[in-house]
Amino acid sequence: MKVVWGSLWIVACVALTVSCSGTLTYTDMLEREQKAIDALFVRRGFEVIQNYPKDGQFGEGEFYRMENGVYVHVIDTGGERALTGDIIVARYAVNYFSLDSTLYPVLSNYGPHSSGTMPVNFYYGNYSMTIPNAGGTNALQATLEAMMSEGLQSGLEYVGHCGKVRLIVPFKVGCSSDMSSGTPVFFETVEYRLERLL
Repeated sequence: MKVVWGSLWIVACVALTVSCSGTLTYTDMLEREQKAIDALFVRRGFEVIQNYPKDGQFGEGEFYRMENGVYVHVIDTGGERALTGDIIVARYAVNYFSLDSTLYPVLSNYGPHSSGTMPVNFYYGNYSMTIPNAGGTNALQATLEAMMSEGLQSGLEYVGHCGKVRLIVPFKVGCSSDMSSGTPVFFETVEYRLERLL
């Protein structure tokens, strides 16, 4: 019994030391992330709906929470659906946000603020890499390509060619840097196009 209590005491001391050292535990990161997401919903007037709309039409500010934890708001369902392995051509505008729901500057290759960047191309279902663009790259392009993740591709479950969504992506299904930092991201707009239909 003394050995068990001694072991528990050591584990408790280690846990206390880790949390007091300023290093966040995974649980801390999850709690901090949920607070940030909740604050974003309040600040932007968003709400979570319990069921995906049967007609695919979302009300203003409505988000559906997918099984992987991603919150999706469909803007346009688009056309033909992607198949695993299809090449997807994507453009998006993304914000990082914090506990006080402050949105950091938008990174974008979408719309008038695309700064000459190319779309991000990827194989649907491959969450770890993008397809190099023939148009070359720059620092912004490289940053946008590094955001490839399961979360970014999640919208394709509900939309097809030329479909548009908004996504709030938890770090556990985000890109590798978001996973390590525990940072969620808000994709203001993601537009997917199927290369075979261009």
